[in-house]
Amino acid sequence: DAITGSSARVCMVAAVHPAHAVETASTLRYARQYSALQSSGGGHVSIMSSQVRDLTRKVDSLKHNFEKALQGDEYSIAWTRESLQGSVHCQPKSNCKQCFDMQSHISWSQAHASKAAVRGQRRDRSGVGYITKESIINPDSDPPEKECEVTFEGRHGRPNIVLWYPEMALEMVKPPPPLVDAMRKLDDAEQELTRMKNELATAQKEEKARQQEWMAGAQPKKGTAHHPAESDENKMVRGLFVVSLLWRVTRSNRLLC
Repeated sequence: DAITGSSARVCMVAAVHPAHAVETASTLRYARQYSALQSSGGGHVSIMSSQVRDLTRKVDSLKHNFEKALQGDEYSIAWTRESLQGSVHCQPKSNCKQCFDMQSHISWSQAHASKAAVRGQRRDRSGVGYITKESIINPDSDPPEKECEVTFEGRHGRPNIVLWYPEMALEMVKPPPPLVDAMRKLDDAEQELTRMKNELATAQKEEKARQQEWMAGAQPKKGTAHHPAESDENKMVRGLFVVSLLWRVTRSNRLLC
């Protein structure tokens, strides 16, 4: 990239001497080929690198905002990516007690009543839990009746409370739409960043291969003679020799005067 990059310039100094015609011709040939080297993908690689850097900064900003939003919603629920995608949080329905009365597998308790009492209260997550286990209690019904193990996180250092509920007595707590939208934007940006990084790596690899191929073919071949009448480089050598000779004659005349 230092040779052909759009933001770089290279200056080559070719050491020539009329007394070494073969080496001088080879050096001039190499210098001419080197000066004509142009990268077909160098500018594209530079643009892609800039785009990857910009997108990386965007992903970092989205990730920071998303992690900040995960700290708690209106129910003070600390959401995660897994729970946002799976929607495993739940709370007792308003008619939870009636659902218990309609079945005989699980008994209503004071703990169930306390969780139902705080249902829907803002800034109080004690009535919101997450499903940790499910089991079928009546496979013959349509749909099959299920019971769910729900874990309510303990507050102020207290242990978690685990209760069983009939599935029909629970309702899922949907994540806040702004939080879901923030997660979607972050996922899309991360996928785009991964794609662009892969494309950049491929472009850099191809550009490096092209440069190595050119460098291998442009290396000067020592000891290869060229007839002066058939080579532009040898014409340049003769020109340099004449200029050098004239310079020496002029310098000698000045000294004599």
